[in-house]
Amino acid sequence: MHATLIVSFIAILLAYLARYQNFRYGLETAFVLLTVFIGIRYNWGNDYHSYYQLYLTITNSPSESLSSFRSEVGWNFINRISTTIGFFGMVILLTVFEYVVIYYMIKKHVRKEWYWLSVFIFTLSVAFMLVTSSMMRQFLAVCVFMIAFELLLNRKWIVSILLILLSSLFHRSALILLPFAGIAVLNINLSRKGAGVWFLMYLVMYFFAVDLLGNLFFKLIELEQFEKYQTYLFRDKGSIGSGLGVLFAMIMYFFLLDNQKHQNVKMKRIFLMLAFAPLFEMFGDISPYTSRLAYYFSIFSIIVYPAMFGTIKNRMLRYGLLAGYILITLKSFFEFFNPIGIWHEFFYKYQTIFSASHWM
Repeated sequence: MHATLIVSFIAILLAYLARYQNFRYGLETAFVLLTVFIGIRYNWGNDYHSYYQLYLTITNSPSESLSSFRSEVGWNFINRISTTIGFFGMVILLTVFEYVVIYYMIKKHVRKEWYWLSVFIFTLSVAFMLVTSSMMRQFLAVCVFMIAFELLLNRKWIVSILLILLSSLFHRSALILLPFAGIAVLNINLSRKGAGVWFLMYLVMYFFAVDLLGNLFFKLIELEQFEKYQTYLFRDKGSIGSGLGVLFAMIMYFFLLDNQKHQNVKMKRIFLMLAFAPLFEMFGDISPYTSRLAYYFSIFSIIVYPAMFGTIKNRMLRYGLLAGYILITLKSFFEFFNPIGIWHEFFYKYQTIFSASHWM
């Protein structure tokens, strides 16, 4: 935990300093640091060892048997072509690609004075740098989708759709993104009333989504395309979250919707992508897999929240929301490493490939 915290704060500081001319490469330096930190990780994350075992199985099996493996064909192919550089080399190259994508999206869409917040969200919001370092296949799919959505914003339809299909070769869940491709060209400008209606619908869905749409959800998840994820189904309605964190998340969601109208055309569409994330998270109590679909949308928070805070004119409101968001995020970060939590064993102690007993 300490290594993660120190590296994250150094990266946040570098991103903050990027606003000054003498530190104009602060964001670049921050991402070089983060890329090295994550790229050379070893046995860090719940699924790291499983991915290593899968790599060994794929690379030691005949080519004609690749289609029989449990993982997607795209991931099998990446493993196969990585035999000359080994598992460590594969992880490093994937990390470089993924962090270049994240860097590019921040650089393109976030103002310099808010770089630090983007890096803060990415490093200390546990859903991103931490959890995605374990979700290797899906994070690769997420990053490919981010490229596809950027191209969609520029109306490059064919390449964009092909990239979404490509992302599904790494994680089949990416197929769910096809219906959302149209958001990139929709001209939706939420008024205060429109934001209020959307928010009320969100509240109804939050409390009654499983009751209202549970049967439809089960029919969708039981399709043949999602067969291997059916083991994640609980079929029992879990408890509704409550408390200060949930209340603050709802407040943030309202301001997200209400602030959309103050953004430029492209940013409006990116706001809408993030707005869909909670709709997938709602079904997490009956299928953890479904809540993972939210990653394709929640990743845009590294762009949206800096834009949102930057356009809230009331200083007291802006800094009040910002302080609340930072405190809630830090609270979740430290809870993530709780000794009695499920993540502690796999993430608390950071190790590098140089501490491995042998090269993979």
